[in-house]
Amino acid sequence: MQSFLRQLKTLFAPMQAVGHPASGAPTQGHGLALPEILRRPLRRLVARLSRQVALGPDDTGRIIAHYTALSVTDRTARFHGIMTAQAIADRYCTLDWTRARFLGITFFGRLLALAEIGDFGDAHEPGSEIAVSVLRGWQGVHLGERVLRAALRDVNAVHHLPAHAITRRDNIRFIRLAHKLGATGRVADGEYDAVFAAR
Repeated sequence: MQSFLRQLKTLFAPMQAVGHPASGAPTQGHGLALPEILRRPLRRLVARLSRQVALGPDDTGRIIAHYTALSVTDRTARFHGIMTAQAIADRYCTLDWTRARFLGITFFGRLLALAEIGDFGDAHEPGSEIAVSVLRGWQGVHLGERVLRAALRDVNAVHHLPAHAITRRDNIRFIRLAHKLGATGRVADGEYDAVFAAR
């Protein structure tokens, strides 16, 4: 079984960029390119074999690598603007870990999906903010839903305040997911704020 898993790891190496922990610069993995007819069922299998983990300060390099491996479109959506690899590295190397928590979905240590949990920025409306990102090659196999569900459980275990997930108004896939998990929505400052009531 372990040999089979190692082969899967090699097969999927080209499906995402792997960032260098020190520099935050993405580099390409080297593996075998698979036709989509084979890649799709294998992605589902890997998603089922992946693990959910809590991340800490020792995982800063992996977090930076995940964010720098996002496509330009997905990275812009995640940070609500353009973020260079250097800006991401600077941000997370100086992160205040008393105000942030991270949950990830991993396969052989590689972060396929990530949920970042922090304080909601509105002083008049206390709560948490959740930001979810999934590497482009692994979207569509419910990793985003898994990590968002885990983040909501984490928020509810810490305090009984609402959780917010802010995204672009045209991010229909995420908005549908948020509604599926019980969120109500509103448009604020041109963006969509999915609000999950405290449970």
